[in-house]
Parts: sequence; structure tokens; C-alpha cells
Amino acid sequence: MPAFSAEQWQEISPYLDHALSLSGQERIAWLEDFRSQHADLADLVDQLLKEQRALSQENFLEVQPPQPPTEVASISETIGPTSSSPE
Repeated sequence: MPAFSAEQWQEISPYLDHALSLSGQERIAWLEDFRSQHADLADLVDQLLKEQRALSQENFLEVQPPQPPTEVASISETIGPTSSSPE
């Protein structure tokens, strides 16, 4: 992701938010119209949308639930350190 100054981010953020709120076809049409008005900003918005889409497809930040153990310890088994003497 490109680095933005605070001023650049404030300028581009509302457009990015709007683009993310649109469906795929709506977003394409909006981006084409936006590009005719703000070519420099449209390139940045388009790049950020592509990066967001790539991360979404990779399930970035998706939380995987912990897997339960496959074996259960019996009552007679010791779990953890077996030595009780101080080192």
C-alpha cells in the first residue's frame, strides 16, 4: 500500500469509502466517471480497491477458530513439567 500524508488521506478517504459502499458494477461505473473528473485521485482509489480486493480474497485478517485437541489426556497422564524439584 502506498504511503499517504495526512492531507492526502483526508482527500482520498471519502472517495474510497464511497467506492467500497458500491457493488461491483456500480463501482466500475463510478470509477470511470470519477476518473474523468479526478484522474490523479482515481488512480490511487483504483490501486487501493485492487489491494483491498486481493487481501479480501486471501482472507486477510480472517480469524480462524482454534482447533480442538485430537487426543484427550487420561486422568493418569501428567500434563506439563514432570519435575517438581527446584532448579
